[in-house]
Amino acid sequence: MFKFLLFVESFVLSPPTSYFFWGFIFYLISRLFGKSSIFLGYLIVIYIISMPVFTGYFIEKLEHKYKIYHFHNAPQAIVVLGGGLNYNAWEYGNVSVSTSELERLRHAAKLHRDTNLPILVTGGDPLQTGYKEAYFMKKTLEEEFNVPVKWIEDESKTTKENLALSNIILKRNNINSVYIVTHAWHMERALSFSQLTNEILYIPSACSSDISQNRSKNIKLTDFIPSFTSFYELKIIIHELGGKIANI
Repeated sequence: MFKFLLFVESFVLSPPTSYFFWGFIFYLISRLFGKSSIFLGYLIVIYIISMPVFTGYFIEKLEHKYKIYHFHNAPQAIVVLGGGLNYNAWEYGNVSVSTSELERLRHAAKLHRDTNLPILVTGGDPLQTGYKEAYFMKKTLEEEFNVPVKWIEDESKTTKENLALSNIILKRNNINSVYIVTHAWHMERALSFSQLTNEILYIPSACSSDISQNRSKNIKLTDFIPSFTSFYELKIIIHELGGKIANI
């Protein structure tokens, strides 16, 4: 099921592949009804949703509440959500953490040094590759950041399972309040799953990413020109919206 949802997201919904898929569909529809305006309308919509001014607005809506770093003594541990693996990391034995996951681990390392709290990493093998994320997260934290990992959750395939299975480990160790570390644009969805139980309090500690930047309020001409960054932002928006709808 997870692989099917990933296929739908990657091929049918996310750019740039989805542009060709839906472009072909709307082209056939326009030919069927003899109205080129249908295909032209599709092109206009694609252009609008690919503009940085459009994607940047919605990314900012996802991030704005969590773009702050602070810590206090209330939590008892740190939970780091997985963010994917890099299967082409030849200098690290072919498999290592992805760029996205590395950003989360770097944030967790800083948070650990500031609080001295124990860390739980969570991430399984959703693509059934034989490699479990949590072990690479632990390896990276311990070997590259010199930060110990106390607990590993390696069976989860989705954000919802990240939280559900982490809860079991935390309750077993009498932990009732934790920091949750993930990207600012992912935090809202992650926190929605943390509310599945009232036994553990999750406090957001969001990390930045390449797209987490202070955007100028003065709109420029380049804000209307689609770019690789706006495509990436659109993929994130679709991923977060799809995750909410699919409840994963």
